[in-house]
Amino acid sequence: FIQPRASKEIRYLLIILMAIDPFFWLCQHEGRMDLMAVGWFLLGLLCLLKGFKYLQISYFVFSGLVWALTLLTTPRSGFLVLAGLFYGLFWVLSHKNGTFKYSFAFGFSLALPYLIWILYAFGGINEFVNYFLGKGSVTNREESFYSLFLGWNGYIPRQTYGLIIIAIILIIKELTSKKALFFDAFNVIALMSIGLFYGMVFDYGPYSIFISPFYYLLIFRTLDNIYAYKNLASYLLFFLFIHHLAFFILKSSQVLANAQQFDYQAIDNFIARNIPPKSRVVGE
Repeated sequence: FIQPRASKEIRYLLIILMAIDPFFWLCQHEGRMDLMAVGWFLLGLLCLLKGFKYLQISYFVFSGLVWALTLLTTPRSGFLVLAGLFYGLFWVLSHKNGTFKYSFAFGFSLALPYLIWILYAFGGINEFVNYFLGKGSVTNREESFYSLFLGWNGYIPRQTYGLIIIAIILIIKELTSKKALFFDAFNVIALMSIGLFYGMVFDYGPYSIFISPFYYLLIFRTLDNIYAYKNLASYLLFFLFIHHLAFFILKSSQVLANAQQFDYQAIDNFIARNIPPKSRVVGE
């Protein structure tokens, strides 16, 4: 997703910052499915953008399949797919001729795996809908399931404050100098994804991981090389590096200091009692 003209230093710095990002480490430590979902989505988005560029059906088919995996990983990722669909609709309307086969290939590849899962897991579309409405025999909940998903509550993890502020500053800087070049397909989808997240997803802590990669990519796509906006970006990125490194060191030190409290044998005993060998288990 980084511009081809970006220097090696920019690519390395992006990798380093994401590798020590405290919020990524938190979600990774918890083994959250959201990380897998955003990974699937970015892979599908990369294929879709290549499809827009090269007009090869295989890219659209693969993108649809991968985005189906995104939705099957967790339904909260639906806002990401929705952002991609919005831009896809814009692309179709702006390229009126010859887009039907690409749209059909993508839509069919996205819908078919999800429909198969609905029929297999719920028995039918009505049962699927009733589950999310909190009705029918498939659930005993009084509240609707979607009410647990929708509606932003204003929560932003403190580990992401610096990242978000720096992204906003550099995006504004980019818009004031290269506005016409900024709004390419990826940046538009990234901004829509962020906007839809804050408008749609009820986040009590971990779900901001869905949009954290977009902040990083938006930051680094504004830079031609590591010396771009030297008096501004260099200091901001250095601050972000120190921020991440400090969090990383403090958290690692805390984990190591409390390692003696971890009872790994109790975990092994629980697994032995409740999960027989060769069991197929999905855990959270």
